[in-house]
Amino acid sequence: DTVFPTVDCAIFDDDNYEYLYLAKKEKEKKFRFVGGFANPHKDKSFEQTVRREVYEETGLEITPPVYIGSTLIDDWRYRAENDKIITSFFVMKKLFGSPKAQDDIIELHKIKINEITESLFVTEHIPLWNMLKDWIEN
Repeated sequence: DTVFPTVDCAIFDDDNYEYLYLAKKEKEKKFRFVGGFANPHKDKSFEQTVRREVYEETGLEITPPVYIGSTLIDDWRYRAENDKIITSFFVMKKLFGSPKAQDDIIELHKIKINEITESLFVTEHIPLWNMLKDWIEN
């Protein structure tokens, strides 16, 4: 069995943690956090993976990412496999750049945090949303 390491990113637009960037991939109706697979040929740490993935998918430069936890992801690509994904989840703020969906992201939305509900997320990212809510409340 193999574990594939990924990162997921809660990118806030402001210092008040009022607006969050969420993404959609092609053929998805629901939102997800920006993120992707760690690449040992490009990344020396998960924090570097975060910076690379955020830039590749949104064009944004970010504050230093803060680790808030990790979890097994029930990714559709691995549901019937013994191999699985475990993601490291980070929070950061936008430093500069014009947010634009790119790479494998087709939509990027800035959403007011108090308007976000679990039902907006793809199934595999609901645990991340719950982790983020706990982090915000504490």
